[in-house]
Amino acid sequence: MVSTRSHRINENQSRDPVSVDNNPITTRNIIMPPTVATTAWTLNSKLNDADVKSFFKDADSMNCVSDEAVAALANEGITIPESLTDFEDDDIDNMSRNLTKLATAIRLSAICVKRLKIAAECARFYKSIGRDLSKSNMSYLVMSIFWKQWLSTKSKKKSTDKKVFPKMDRNTSILKYTQSAATSFGSTIGARNAPLSYVIRPDSSSPDPLPPLMAGKPWSETCGSIQNEMELCLTHDDPVYGDDNHEIFTLLHDSLEGTIYGATITPYKKKKDGRAAWHALLTQHAGQDRWDAEVKRDTTFLTSHIWKGNGNITLSKHCQKHRQAFIDLETSAAHVGQQLPNNRTRVTYVMDSIRGCNDPAVQARIANIEGDDSITGKRNNFEAAVTHLLPADPVMENNNKNRRSNNRTVISAVTIQSGKGKSGVDLRWYPMKEYKSLNDAQKDELTSWRKSNEGKASIAASKKQYLDKKTKSGGGDSSGNKRKQHGNNNDRRVKFKKMIASVVTDTLQSQQEDAQINAITANLMNQMKLPPPPTTMAPVIAAAPSISATSAGPNPQKIAQRLVTLMKAAGH
Repeated sequence: MVSTRSHRINENQSRDPVSVDNNPITTRNIIMPPTVATTAWTLNSKLNDADVKSFFKDADSMNCVSDEAVAALANEGITIPESLTDFEDDDIDNMSRNLTKLATAIRLSAICVKRLKIAAECARFYKSIGRDLSKSNMSYLVMSIFWKQWLSTKSKKKSTDKKVFPKMDRNTSILKYTQSAATSFGSTIGARNAPLSYVIRPDSSSPDPLPPLMAGKPWSETCGSIQNEMELCLTHDDPVYGDDNHEIFTLLHDSLEGTIYGATITPYKKKKDGRAAWHALLTQHAGQDRWDAEVKRDTTFLTSHIWKGNGNITLSKHCQKHRQAFIDLETSAAHVGQQLPNNRTRVTYVMDSIRGCNDPAVQARIANIEGDDSITGKRNNFEAAVTHLLPADPVMENNNKNRRSNNRTVISAVTIQSGKGKSGVDLRWYPMKEYKSLNDAQKDELTSWRKSNEGKASIAASKKQYLDKKTKSGGGDSSGNKRKQHGNNNDRRVKFKKMIASVVTDTLQSQQEDAQINAITANLMNQMKLPPPPTTMAPVIAAAPSISATSAGPNPQKIAQRLVTLMKAAGH
């Protein structure tokens, strides 16, 4: 948006922007604004026309080069550096093109146009945080530093949509949630190209007075960056502030919805007042009493937790817990003013916690740390002390020994290679039910391993071991649940006896039927007065029932067949 600042023009001069009195524009008929127009743009001082001209003309500043170019900028509305706050990039490009259309064309160099755009952004930045423009903070050296950080901030804004805001769940404490949420607000760039954390800062007003800027930097020593400057100093009366305030509420509402903390911010839902919702959440659920409890818990761990080196917790994990407890204590101290232990005290805590370990190597290293008591020694450096202690960890040494001894297991003179594959599958034989629970990658890796000589031997031995164990336990499926037994030894003996009895009974019945047939046949031949068959074919004469009784006896077809056979043998 081009400024509408008015400029004094001679009464007899035309207001045609291209010509005056039908003559081309020259520097003689462009009137520079009076000194009163060049209001103070330095802190507690004023600049004269020479200072303004130097800002626009000098090669180490805006590099407009000529007086004519400076006068042309003034004619377009850029009279002092503060005037640049009204000019966006497109406005400066349009102005540069307009100047080339004058009868006496004025061409601004590319470097001049670029520096004007940077100066405009820098001037808007100072204005947004309530700082006055000065000759020092508007030097091009300072503005170039500002520009690099400004581009970084804008690139963060483009990636903000991809970030995931922390979600509150039952495994997250409200204190950790508020810390994560505050961190996320600090890294989320809002509508004003500033971190959203400026909305939720404790004091809605800016510091008065503002901390002084560092020499050659666009930020104060307190802040250290333009993002921190905006977080500390951005006003809450800007028209775009409401957009950032609404964004804060939306993020809180989405992450707390469905939890016990959601009701805390419900009263602010209508106006989407994110700042009020945030401070209500802190007041009700993350007050000083909660932080005092955290301080007590962390301090108790640091001063009284004991590690003896005879369990499953390694020394590395124990020291990591000490490290995390100190970090948590630092966080809590920012809320309740707790004094933090120094490095020497931290080393004392960790050594006291492991003195109960009877391992000689650990005790020797403790003594070595106590002897290194210089300012830079291990006795006064927590990380150096921990690094010195870790190689003597007896738990880790025992774990390594067990791992080496268990790496190869011998079962029934067959060596079984144990271990895990890259997919996490145990290299062993699996019952069908367990095998089906593996994923495709694990099945593929297991199949490849089984085809190797080592795998074949291992599978055979482990399968035999599984089946032997299963037999001794009376049966069972792959999950260890016993199945119904199919029978015991006594049942098998009974079945065998029944089978033998059935065979014997069938044999006896067959012999009895043959005897009956022979007897009946002999009687028939006697009644028919036929000569007897040869001796080898003679039927066995036995007490047999009469013919009438045979109706319920052997099969008549068998009797007839036997009779025909005997008659043929007798030559009939």
